[in-house]
Amino acid sequence: MGAIAKNANSRFGVCIILPVAFFGLGACAIHPVPEDVTGVKTTQIVHRIRCEAKVAVLNAHDWFRTHHPEKLQRMESVGIVYSFTLAGTVTNNLGASATVTKPLAHGMWNYNPMLGDNLTRQNTRVFTVVDNYKTLKIKNCDAEVPGPNYQYPIVGTIGIGEMIRTFFALTLDENLEGEAGSQATSLNTTVKGPPTMVDTISFTTALSASVSPMIMLTPVTAAAHLATGSLTGSVNRTDNHQVIIGIAVQETNSSPGNASSTPSPKKQTNAAPRVGLLLSRSSQLNPVEEAAMEAVNNQILRFEVPRPLITTN
Repeated sequence: MGAIAKNANSRFGVCIILPVAFFGLGACAIHPVPEDVTGVKTTQIVHRIRCEAKVAVLNAHDWFRTHHPEKLQRMESVGIVYSFTLAGTVTNNLGASATVTKPLAHGMWNYNPMLGDNLTRQNTRVFTVVDNYKTLKIKNCDAEVPGPNYQYPIVGTIGIGEMIRTFFALTLDENLEGEAGSQATSLNTTVKGPPTMVDTISFTTALSASVSPMIMLTPVTAAAHLATGSLTGSVNRTDNHQVIIGIAVQETNSSPGNASSTPSPKKQTNAAPRVGLLLSRSSQLNPVEEAAMEAVNNQILRFEVPRPLITTN
């Protein structure tokens, strides 16, 4: 019973003494997830981002069908890879201190007991989603997708539409934005593989709150007495949300029925093994989806994986 009471008192101190759990920071989350602070589940986050991509892809499809139907085949070969990292950290700090004083004949005797309880919980959720023109076209996006959310951007629109329009404009050498006098520049479509583009979009939201009530007592006797006492409580919630988006289309001389015309990353036998560092591939990916996956892998290699320390004698 003593252990149960101790745990109950500890939770009370962290979650109740701090006013209203500090305006919903997920202060008592054992397993921190975005839903604690945003009210939006991981599945809903993915759904909204995929719907944002669907709108952009279908808008581009309508534009090419009207202006350049001969390029629809390449546009419809698009493969999109989303690599998500949703990390949350919660810290709760509860401290108590006091000053016990006893007057002496020629001075003062002080005793300062202190007590602290510091808690940290952290969770990092990582997963990958793959899309193509067909999966986006049939995806149900009837519900209105929310606009930008500046507090927690990952739960709203994050700018994938601009990325997709820019990618198609560069890859297919067309001015999708319709600006007079502008001329797009094509991406490299050499035999090294399909043209790709990768964006790494990161969001960090850090919230904190604290309270420090204090009491001061006036001595009434010469005996030892409590002079001051204080209680300090704080809670911090930090969310780091990242999505790496890779897009690819077929090469200029490729066709949907000729998968061999697009080099598959699996066949690059000279590539160094990347076990444990990068995204794993599914055997069901088509060559264009694999190209988008490889572009994301290269992005992680370039910016996320720590570079080795090189020393010379």
